[in-house]
Amino acid sequence: MSQEEEHIPRSWPTAAAFAGRRREAGLARERLRRDGLLLIVGRRGVGKSTLASFVGAAEYPAARRAWVDCRYEAQDGQTILWLAASRWPHQPLLEFLDSTAERTSLPRLVERAVRILAPNAPQPYLLCLDALHHLYEREGVAALVRALAHLAADGGSRLRLIITADYPPPFLPEFGYLQLGQAAPEITGAIFSRHHLHLDDTRQQEIYAVTGGTPRLIEHYARLAEDAPDFSTDPLRNRYLTRYFYQRYKDLPPDERQILIALAVIAAPASPGLIKQAVPEIEDARLVIYHLQDLGWIDPPTSDDVRVAITPALRHFCLDVAGAGTLRRIHHNLAAHFEYQGDILAAAEHYTAAGETEYAARFLLRYAAYVDRAAAGERLAALVERLLSLPVTRALPPEVQEPLRKIVAAET
Repeated sequence: MSQEEEHIPRSWPTAAAFAGRRREAGLARERLRRDGLLLIVGRRGVGKSTLASFVGAAEYPAARRAWVDCRYEAQDGQTILWLAASRWPHQPLLEFLDSTAERTSLPRLVERAVRILAPNAPQPYLLCLDALHHLYEREGVAALVRALAHLAADGGSRLRLIITADYPPPFLPEFGYLQLGQAAPEITGAIFSRHHLHLDDTRQQEIYAVTGGTPRLIEHYARLAEDAPDFSTDPLRNRYLTRYFYQRYKDLPPDERQILIALAVIAAPASPGLIKQAVPEIEDARLVIYHLQDLGWIDPPTSDDVRVAITPALRHFCLDVAGAGTLRRIHHNLAAHFEYQGDILAAAEHYTAAGETEYAARFLLRYAAYVDRAAAGERLAALVERLLSLPVTRALPPEVQEPLRKIVAAET
């Protein structure tokens, strides 16, 4: 082993077969090379850590690399310094920390440590702070990361810094970030190939759609397929996904569960205002939504769209675990909202889903003339067919069924 290889710590994770992120990888490598700092932001499971590992190793293969997992390893700014210094390793910084850490205030410690790192070195020092959002409020973290970020951005410095987080650090407003969203469809086949499994194009598209292109969920499907080659793409029968969601879902407070169920019922990107209409008993739904975004349950909105959404797999899970009474109540609330807004078809659909089928049918008959048949004719026909196909014990009165049939006849 060469002397250079000895400086590369074993704590830097090896990125698995890389696919679905070619464009993002190119942008990330360019930013890291140009700015000295790369900040990757996105919800949990989208592959932030994998991208960071891949880009750091590819762009600086000869660097002294240190990876700090901020979920489990570091508690504050001082432990970040210790872990980085020991994993590079950086002997002057280690000696300074060992001799002064206990009797030096944290601000002074950060200032001195950054000065020690500032001089040029034979090769770059690369530091990744993975999942830094867990430490945003911890002692000394903001000051340390700001100091490291500005040092990395200094053209004469040999420090390079990568940060991954669910949302941008509030203490680095002057630095841009790379927003990581849905991966390209090719990632599905690549992950399954890593498990020595082959998928046809149709099955790849099904899995990609139900997971929302989230690499972590695709990985769960691949593990299931290893155990049961005839596995189903239905997330309700996917024991890995169900267990993954349940282990996290059971610890959520009631308000956060209600918001997730409301999004599942809405089944489309929804504004905070519409979510509030679905669960009006939650006093500050917007704050709950923000917290769920921080936890990675809800996709963050884009810069030009305030609506939020959940992946199809999570939607199916929430509908499965929600009680029938909860679903009926949310559907009723949405139906009343859409009735007030004048969206006749949406109101009738939600009244039907709430079990208020006769009211939905009479409401639809009264206002069917206001439905845009060109844009929503198929939805209207499907709803009428659903109302006419109710079980005998819940069948609509004859005086309602016949006018409904005329609506379908008029459409055809």
